[in-house]
Amino acid sequence: MADVSGRMVRRLDPHVKAHKPFFPVTQSSRGRVLITMLSLVFIIIAATLWPASPGRWFWVPALVGHLVMVIVGYLVWISTGVPRPPLTIRPRSPRAFFRVATILGLVVIGLTVMSPSSGQFLWYRHGIVALVAWILFQSVIVGWTEEFYFRGVIQEVLSQTISSRPFLGIPAFVWLSAGLFGLAHLVNLDSQPLLTTLMQVLTASSLGLVFGQYYHKTQDLAGTAWLHNLFDGVVTILPWLFVLIK
Repeated sequence: MADVSGRMVRRLDPHVKAHKPFFPVTQSSRGRVLITMLSLVFIIIAATLWPASPGRWFWVPALVGHLVMVIVGYLVWISTGVPRPPLTIRPRSPRAFFRVATILGLVVIGLTVMSPSSGQFLWYRHGIVALVAWILFQSVIVGWTEEFYFRGVIQEVLSQTISSRPFLGIPAFVWLSAGLFGLAHLVNLDSQPLLTTLMQVLTASSLGLVFGQYYHKTQDLAGTAWLHNLFDGVVTILPWLFVLIK
């Protein structure tokens, strides 16, 4: 948390590690938020201007973009002194993880039943290589990159800067980080219709609340990342099971 002077202090959680901010400007709360928001603007602009790759290699720009997100997030982390939870592979809170995973799984199944053909273009237009690559990207990589940046960096900065007063049981900084996570998906406007993108923004914001609250309660970045991978991976895979069944 931050004290009344805006100086970073170590959390009570013994698992969380803090370090000294790298730049003097980030000694203040406003400076930390400014650096973080500028990094988000940079990522959105970069994603918008990044050239698309047609055909079966269409997923490569997405992969490179997410690697850039990790690098930018790491630079924000070292420059602001954001406390870093231990970067483990396994969830630290298995009971909470499986409860949330079960709920997300049921939601995904329900969404797929209502829209079972959402992923067919990957097979018919780009082939099996693109399909497998996209499934791996969605179910293994996306959760780690996006959760590191949006929960591990942005939410951490906001949690030390704005009020933690809850609304509907969820702190304000979780609502804000979830909203930013949803709005960041507007970059997909260059590749899909407006209505589809707006639905994705709404879905991502809702998921951001789930992931953000889980991370806030558990400080389990690995569990948050795997929950994210679970949702995106199942959303990508399930439509193909419906196609095969038919």
